[in-house]
Amino acid sequence: MSSSLGDQANLDSSILILKEDIETQDDLKLALLEARGISGNDTFTSLKEWNGAIDPSLLRAAQGLARDDDHILVGKFPSLSRDKFQWRAGFYSHLLQGGPEEVSTVEAFQTHYERSAGATGIKAESLSGLSRKKNEYLTHSFHKYKAKFFPRMARALTNYVVPDGGRVLDPFMGSGTLGVEAALMGIQAEGIDVDPLSVEMANLKVNALKIPTSEARKAYEHFQTFLAVSRKQDFLWGNAPELDSSYELPQFIRKKIKPESLRDEIEEESGIALSVLSSYPEEEGRKFLRVALSHALATKVGLRWMGTGDNRFALSMGVRPLLRVMNNHLSKMVGSLEQRDMLINDGFLDINALGSVNMQRGDVRSLPYADNTIDGIVTSPPYLPASSGRETYLRSRACSLTALGLMSEAEIMERETEMVGSIIRTAPARSAGLPQSISELVEWMEPQRARKPKALATSAYFLDIAQSLREMARVTKPGGKIAMVVSSEHVFYGLVSREVVRRISMPNSIAEIISEPRNEIPLKMDDVVKIQLPKMDYVARPASKGDYAEAVVIATKV
Repeated sequence: MSSSLGDQANLDSSILILKEDIETQDDLKLALLEARGISGNDTFTSLKEWNGAIDPSLLRAAQGLARDDDHILVGKFPSLSRDKFQWRAGFYSHLLQGGPEEVSTVEAFQTHYERSAGATGIKAESLSGLSRKKNEYLTHSFHKYKAKFFPRMARALTNYVVPDGGRVLDPFMGSGTLGVEAALMGIQAEGIDVDPLSVEMANLKVNALKIPTSEARKAYEHFQTFLAVSRKQDFLWGNAPELDSSYELPQFIRKKIKPESLRDEIEEESGIALSVLSSYPEEEGRKFLRVALSHALATKVGLRWMGTGDNRFALSMGVRPLLRVMNNHLSKMVGSLEQRDMLINDGFLDINALGSVNMQRGDVRSLPYADNTIDGIVTSPPYLPASSGRETYLRSRACSLTALGLMSEAEIMERETEMVGSIIRTAPARSAGLPQSISELVEWMEPQRARKPKALATSAYFLDIAQSLREMARVTKPGGKIAMVVSSEHVFYGLVSREVVRRISMPNSIAEIISEPRNEIPLKMDDVVKIQLPKMDYVARPASKGDYAEAVVIATKV
């Protein structure tokens, strides 16, 4: 991309309007990265900092659309890229170009996607259900999922790493937010995750952009009919019908649920839901039923890990019956597809122009792609287990994984010993390829009774990050960019004083890993963009509220 005004001298000034709910400098950092990607240059700056010419009529038109002058950016934007702006912009609502005779205004399609979910576009004073609406349009709300990408962020980073399109990869894809956004942007995408549940929900979220609404509606109606017939038979004859399926919760969860009547209720209603699944003949509709059941289980049975390294967790049980949650969620899924249909009818979405997306189960440490075949990577690895409470990923989803037949309880336990970020995966403190600072951190943790359980897991984590970076570099084309969202820093507190006793910068650790010759990682660190992201769990306990301090580490394949 060009970085000088002189290279863009043949272009007139253009204006980008930031969305009204963007107020922080951190939002602006991501927005400027996005502007560089979709415009092909880095000329865009704030109105007050712009020192070039600007047509008064263009400025007046912009001021009529923008919340204030702080939401106006000026720079050079090729007129041939207007369609790219319309399809790909995330942080911007409008692009304005032209002069005294005519001002051309292009509105971003994504603005309409957010509105379709009920987003107002106005910054909320506090976190609420309304403040999350802009992240829940179309299929993004198909399944409850913690710590997922915000759609705008996924768009901005995708625009930056693959400004001309091409093939973008997320090797820690989670629930598939990047895949959905890439499809909507018309970009080819690949996704990898070790968790089969994540793969299933991600594939549905992407494929449902094209699946007829009637398929989801028929599945929902079948669910309601099955329940109505079962309840009628129970009412008339005093006994429930025999079910085709039954379900037993994973043992490590089952033994903790009290009273036993609640456990029995969950297992009985899960069996009914599975009988609905087995009795429904249409494959497309059955996918909606499976994901809705998984969402209902994740809502009904929540696991919160204590962060102590000894596998202790607490259960949080949802109040609503499982089948009611599933019923309501199926209704919501149908409503999302109805919103999609309205967007298509209004000309804001063309399903024939969606990007090709392939989501599959795999491991970032051994990617199923040939060398130099990926144009860019946007991803976010698991957090360091030494300082977070996320000690496990698969066990937190054990109810869904076992109910859908994706993994047995034994397979979950075995696989967790191999996963990146697992608390039960270990490696020696002085392993080859570990930076000196990480080895010293592990050796500091080992003698401390409270931190010892996480010490060797920390070694394993950074070795896995090194192998992940090596694989990402291998498959990326020379000159291709990698944008990786990580925690800005991990903070260790005194166990009694609660004062800060040690800090570790994740971007610095990644830089050390890349520069370590024994790791043989052909990447060059370009930039670190530090950002604060609001937590979306607005009903979290007080200690969990606030912002995520994160950083976007940007590197180039050399």
